[in-house]
Amino acid sequence: MASPQAKADAAKAALASTATCTTATVVTLKELLLPDTESSSTTSQTNSRTTSRAAAHSKAKKATTARTKSSEEQLSAKDRAALATNVINIAIKSLTEAAKPAPPSTPSKRQPSHGDLRKAAAPRTLRRSLSAPLSPLHPRTLNRVATSPNISSKAACQPTTQSTGCLATVECARVAFACLRSIMGPIQPTQTDFQLENGMSAFIGKLLGLGIQDQALKELRILKRRLDTASNKTTKPASAEGQTASQVIAELLDYDGIVPDHLLSVVTGCQVQVLRWISHSKKPAQIEAALPFLEETHSSSPIKFVSSKEDQVATEPRLSPSPTSAFKLQVLCFKSQLRWWKMAGHKGNVDEEVLSPFVRCVRALTRRHSPTTGPIYETIATSFNDLLELIEGQESKATTSSNSPLASMYQLLGIAAQTDRHYDSACEWFQLLKDLLDPEHESATRIFSISARLLAASLKQANYDSHTEQLIHEVVEGLDGSLTGNVTELNDLLESLSLARRSAVGLLVSRINEPKKENPALDSVLGPLKTFIMRFPRFSRRWLGSIPGKDATAKILLQFDQRRQVLMQTINQILDGALMVLNGDIQSGSTTWKSMDEVLWDCNKLVESILDPTISVARTEQLSTYFTKISSLYFARYNQLRKDVGKSKQINKEVLQSLSRSIEMIQDRPMAQQEKGPDVDKAGALCRSLQVGQPQQ
Repeated sequence: MASPQAKADAAKAALASTATCTTATVVTLKELLLPDTESSSTTSQTNSRTTSRAAAHSKAKKATTARTKSSEEQLSAKDRAALATNVINIAIKSLTEAAKPAPPSTPSKRQPSHGDLRKAAAPRTLRRSLSAPLSPLHPRTLNRVATSPNISSKAACQPTTQSTGCLATVECARVAFACLRSIMGPIQPTQTDFQLENGMSAFIGKLLGLGIQDQALKELRILKRRLDTASNKTTKPASAEGQTASQVIAELLDYDGIVPDHLLSVVTGCQVQVLRWISHSKKPAQIEAALPFLEETHSSSPIKFVSSKEDQVATEPRLSPSPTSAFKLQVLCFKSQLRWWKMAGHKGNVDEEVLSPFVRCVRALTRRHSPTTGPIYETIATSFNDLLELIEGQESKATTSSNSPLASMYQLLGIAAQTDRHYDSACEWFQLLKDLLDPEHESATRIFSISARLLAASLKQANYDSHTEQLIHEVVEGLDGSLTGNVTELNDLLESLSLARRSAVGLLVSRINEPKKENPALDSVLGPLKTFIMRFPRFSRRWLGSIPGKDATAKILLQFDQRRQVLMQTINQILDGALMVLNGDIQSGSTTWKSMDEVLWDCNKLVESILDPTISVARTEQLSTYFTKISSLYFARYNQLRKDVGKSKQINKEVLQSLSRSIEMIQDRPMAQQEKGPDVDKAGALCRSLQVGQPQQ
């Protein structure tokens, strides 16, 4: 029996060419590189073929002896890793040679002589041998498709022949990769060497070049699962219920959550191979399913990974120019390009060749710009207006649609103007963007977000007209609208509404603090603004979603925790604003029990949803104080109504409800919180006395 080293040498020799690699080579490498798999398969085959007890005992004994003998002849882990590496290198080299087009056959011919030319010029005559039969000539039955070489037909058949001949080599490489994965284990958090993962990506590229898509897809799934484990993402089963095959394949692009920096190059390489696989398949359904994962708004879009990769280097003054200087240089390039178009009469595409790259430059500038270096709105606006002037002289015009680069520029300019407190300009840009959106085709979430940003900028102005009041009513109605969209859209919606809420609260506070002045326009919008602020806790509950149950998947738990972390940043302002407005209405007697109870109940449930054992003790205690504040507002309503007890059944009912709610908010809280709120014992006694005093229904 040959030694393992001899088997390894024979396998490597067979791998040198796809013509010599066979299934026997695959079996040999499996025995050498994956001994555990081979032994388990041998045992299962032995057990399945047993026909009697005696035969089973005999075969099991032989199998045990064979396994013991083979275990003594197994390669060590170090030797298996070295052999697997050699196999991969040889296999990839062999596949590279197989992928090269075969040279055309050019048979050598001698130079024709003068006599040959004369013979060729003479007319052809049919000569019949004396021994030939005198029967009529019949067409001969051919045993081949063609008797003359046909280059085009050979070229057409070549990929299929190559793919069939390379399958054994491909399987050998897959066995070697499986061996290395079993030896190296999963990716470590501190790992910096990704030779195995990069090798798998290169191997997948070779498979796609040869048209072996089935094996390429298998390797892509294995690589994706390996990267998901490294990025702490829970993988889905391959056949997800309710998903088509195209959706499952497209989700190979999805890396939900934040991908660590050290994995970016490997992840983007895997995504590129997935895109190549989809491109080779040429199936419209797969392309359609992959599109949402490629949008720049998706958290794991390859475009987003690449665009933000060099931010740290770009903002280092010792390595790169300042972001503003780099942006100005890029603008000069765009201007030169447009001027050259006009001089040369070139008909370029303004959207794809100018505005779309310009949008990416603006996003990079806003991402890398530090607030300490001053405002950037004027720089962006001036550059954009200069480009528009040059574009007007071109035959190609900018597209005016909701998905055009022009719409993206309007939004970026509006955000930059709002950040730098150019509120008039922000209103103009957001209004231009809103006019581009078609409510019938655009998502309601995006339109709602733009309206909220427009409202936030409008409230910072001194002029309040009917348009402002109409905009407030539109935003208030949108709080109960549909919440659909990806993570980026929903986060942008919360940010936009938070800006509008802060503007509304600031306006109300300034109105309270300043002396009473006659301002009918402002007074007309105060009521709707109060409604907007008090209904924000309910919207926040809807945006956060219900707390996942015990049977929830890891992905659902992770998404809920991410939303909670985002909402945690503004929850204090949300609750303080709503409770401040409601307290003022209680003191003035301008609220009803139903509206007050809805607001306070939403605030209570929002705090309960936010609280989590993973939050720090100090943060938990700070959020728990809102239970006491809510209880105090219920008790304030009770104090306001108790002097009117007995006047009507409705008042008696509201007094009892207010006191009951006040007790309910803090009765299950720690003793320290109960002491800060209304006296529970006295409140309970009052509640019982009121119940006794109620007339029988």
